Amino acid sequence: MFSRIEIKNYKSIRDANINLHGINILIGPNNSGKSNFLDFFAFYQSIFFMGVKDAFGPRPFQFRDVIFKGSDYWNNDIAGKFIYRSSKNKEIEHFFSIGNSVSTPKIFNLQVLKETLKLNNDNNVKVFNNENIFSINKLASKNVCLDDYVRGCRSIKKYQFSPKDIKKDGMIILE
Repeated sequence: MFSRIEIKNYKSIRDANINLHGINILIGPNNSGKSNFLDFFAFYQSIFFMGVKDAFGPRPFQFRDVIFKGSDYWNNDIAGKFIYRSSKNKEIEHFFSIGNSVSTPKIFNLQVLKETLKLNNDNNVKVFNNENIFSINKLASKNVCLDDYVRGCRSIKKYQFSPKDIKKDGMIILE
């Protein structure tokens, strides 16, 4: 289960640090970032399983659509940190930063700029740089704890209800 998530420069979210527990409910006014928070999970999931190039394609226009509005997408990155507690009570911390890896004008090369992986609050942190796909995928088959993490990523689901879906008696009726 994911126990903490940190998001930086994603859509309307400049910087967010959120502790998660069992079932979480997001409540807030329109345009406050609830859907963007949930979309970040799908964003993470697509890069996790497809890689950066396949998730975005070779051009920067799609990246421009997901980086924090008003940011210079040529020079800023999107970053995230997921902290996951496995079924065996092991903790996995996965940090990543995605952005343009080239400083030359008019050349845009979207990559995972930095990725760190920390297991069980260990001081030994694995660091990967300039990859197309999260390196955690390469390690998952060799580590049961990471395999549990991969299954956790695959199980991320988004459920969204509008007020008309909720009736007075507390029953949820989907139309």
